[in-house]
Amino acid sequence: MNKLRFLVCPHDAAGNPERWYLFAQLLSRETDNQLTYEPCLDFREFHEKLSLADIVYANPQDSLKLFKNDSYIPLVRPADVYDEVVIISNSALGEKSLEDISGHAIASVTSMMPTYLAVEYINSMSVYPADVENRDSWMSVVKAVYQGDVDFGFLYKDFHDGLNSLTRSTYNVIDVTNEERIHHMFMLNPRHRDQVDSITEVLLSLHERSGAVEVMNELNMKQFLPVESTTMELLEALSGALEKLRDIPIEGTPD
Repeated sequence: MNKLRFLVCPHDAAGNPERWYLFAQLLSRETDNQLTYEPCLDFREFHEKLSLADIVYANPQDSLKLFKNDSYIPLVRPADVYDEVVIISNSALGEKSLEDISGHAIASVTSMMPTYLAVEYINSMSVYPADVENRDSWMSVVKAVYQGDVDFGFLYKDFHDGLNSLTRSTYNVIDVTNEERIHHMFMLNPRHRDQVDSITEVLLSLHERSGAVEVMNELNMKQFLPVESTTMELLEALSGALEKLRDIPIEGTPD
């Protein structure tokens, strides 16, 4: 029996890490491995441990890094679960539209893949912000918009969905992407390459196995699907948007 260290993206583990302990127990039973779930308090701790993990449930940005830098192997992704973006404005400004963003600064966490997705989304509608200002966290984006440091912001939808109604009342929602292009995924350390097929097979059929549905429901996951062969190419292409964020005005901005 192999002992496998299991890490989970801190955003997904926040609030109820117990459900991931249960998932680790379930996967241990079904794969004849001994998974040890190691909760991380924040992304600093998560990234310090990342390259030592055996299995990781990672966000798109970290999945790409693991794939490129450490040759981790993509296994599966949750069905019908995607990383999307909520585009917000200061509630004191009244109702705003996407077009109002052009020429104005917008706050986001520029190191995260949802930012790149949002930039491409608004650019496709000929909306070009004057600047995309980095913040250290999604909550810092909320604070920047609420305090009037910027009029607009991008929020990771899962973060927005987890906020209470009082915090949500501090901003207006202009739009929500529905791109269905990027997602979290399970990544396997290449030293366990010999288990790729067996672990993947278990994950793909997990929703049909005894006792699994209850655990997966706690994670808001119905079943898993294979990671498409083009996924990493897509993430690589999206990550190129970072150059646009660092070279404002964004390429393509009208003169």
